[in-house]
Order: sequence, then structure tokens, then C-alpha cells
Amino acid sequence: MNKKGPTKLVFETFAGVTQQQNVDEISGIRVIVLLFTGFFTSFGYFIWIIATWGAYRDLNNASRARSFVAFIISFVLFLLISGMLLQLVPPAP
Repeated sequence: MNKKGPTKLVFETFAGVTQQQNVDEISGIRVIVLLFTGFFTSFGYFIWIIATWGAYRDLNNASRARSFVAFIISFVLFLLISGMLLQLVPPAP
């Protein structure tokens, strides 16, 4: 596969992660690429959460307050389950 431009930079950045680079070694444009990747991923998650929250409200004819409480409860349960699953996953070598 021929990688050029920003794609090449992203692949080089994440290829370095597999070699367990120190955080001090990652600088310059690599930091910017990682920040933009994290920002756009987080923004996508945020949009997805808002869309699913609206779909939940429409499907269940729930008020905003009731659906917000359901969201908070599901978020707390998500954190608990994620914490339990992290206990089962062995650490990376």
C-alpha cells in the first residue's frame, strides 16, 4: 500500500508506538497528529452520544429529565463494567 502525505505521517506515528517509544521522544508534528486524532475521535463519540440520547427519548416518549437520569445511570454502569473488564485483560508486554 502506498502511503503519502498525512496518511504516511499517521502510520509512522503509530508504528513508533509499537516500539514503545518514550513520551519525551514524541514531539513536533507527531503530537499535533495525535491531538487531532484524539479530538476528532472524541468529537465523533460526543455526536454519537447526543444522537443516541435523542433516539432513546423519541422511542420511549421520555422527558429530557427522565432520559438524562437514564443516561447518567447507564454511564455509571458503563464505568463499573469497564473497570471489571480491565481487571480481566492482562497488561501489555
